[in-house]
Amino acid sequence: MSRVFADTVGLVAVWNRNDQWFSPATAVFHRLQATGVTLITTSYVLLECGNALSRTSLREKVDRVRTQMESAVC
Repeated sequence: MSRVFADTVGLVAVWNRNDQWFSPATAVFHRLQATGVTLITTSYVLLECGNALSRTSLREKVDRVRTQMESAVC
């Protein structure tokens, strides 16, 4: 199984349609999903995402991902 690390810049770009990297990041994200790659990240990256998106409605997306990660931890 292949794993790809999702960093702050990539996640913010996928979530934020106004980000300059939105289109290429979304294309890569969909390509990775199609190949069955597992995306991994850290709580620190999610904290950075939450901070970067704190004044937008997108912060809720960060919180959902964090909640999903917490429930997936073995």
